[in-house]
Amino acid sequence: MHKHEYQILGEELQLTDSPRIAFRPVCRADVGPLFDATRDPTFNAVLSWDAPATEAELAHRIRAILHAVEVGYMTAASAIDRRTGEWLGLCRFMPYEPDTSGVELAVWMHGRVCRNPESPLVLELGRLCLDAVFDVTQAPFLVGAAVPLNMATTNLFRSSGMKERGYVKRMREDGETLKVREFRITRSEWEGLHRRHETLNEPPPGRGNDVDRYRSP
Repeated sequence: MHKHEYQILGEELQLTDSPRIAFRPVCRADVGPLFDATRDPTFNAVLSWDAPATEAELAHRIRAILHAVEVGYMTAASAIDRRTGEWLGLCRFMPYEPDTSGVELAVWMHGRVCRNPESPLVLELGRLCLDAVFDVTQAPFLVGAAVPLNMATTNLFRSSGMKERGYVKRMREDGETLKVREFRITRSEWEGLHRRHETLNEPPPGRGNDVDRYRSP
């Protein structure tokens, strides 16, 4: 995917029309809520990096993300609960290795969200992310990966229509090998899901109040 598409994707996320979730660009103000999230063992159990000891340590990570966004390497957005203003998580969209024509979605969700993997917020977040990628970019596919314990992100991928491709090995930041479940959806599969819901005269998946209705077959 071209660099300018990541910028367009970031702009599209901010314009998302959703009754429950709003997106805003990642900024230095996210250090506080993300640091609070890392105090929760539920959150730390699903990370591929060690929980920071201080906010200053986490600020360094946020600065690295902001730099990657600035040079067009990725898009990063914070998801906010429209009703309460609470920070729900941080979504990163970046080139998938080794085929960088595709996009990888990585999601860090607050522990209170992780503890409720069937939450409508989780289901809606996944659909909003997928729709944004395929609506405004030419990416042929999108990939996501989650450790086995991360049921919230696993459910986010599955409920969005992504198919599990099995276990793959990733490298943790400390050099240790990490076993993760990889999910994938192609553009044609995403288009097929939308055609199915249009045929059934249903709202776009993940955006209504009846969660079960929007589960992928």
